[in-house]
Amino acid sequence: PPDTDVRRDTPYWTYFDDDAMDDWLARLASVRDLLTDGGRTLAQGCIAYLWGLHPAIIPLPGARTVEQAKENARAMRHGPLDATVVKQIDELLADSPERH
Repeated sequence: PPDTDVRRDTPYWTYFDDDAMDDWLARLASVRDLLTDGGRTLAQGCIAYLWGLHPAIIPLPGARTVEQAKENARAMRHGPLDATVVKQIDELLADSPERH
């Protein structure tokens, strides 16, 4: 994001810090195939991952366009990720700083 983006100036996460971006992109690459399996988009896979964590979780994804909102809604066609896939993702991301 541009330097003026509020996400770049927060004490709560490091995702968009210049020195952390390569690590976060590598983490994403390690789980991308699991999230997009079965024809899901990456956004749909992220929603499906949250559904797969627990049936009481209700993701509230953002959307800037009508098409993004439709894409998010189409995640329902695929349903939650299988518990074994959720476990694989959890194991791949276990060393993420936010998980400690």
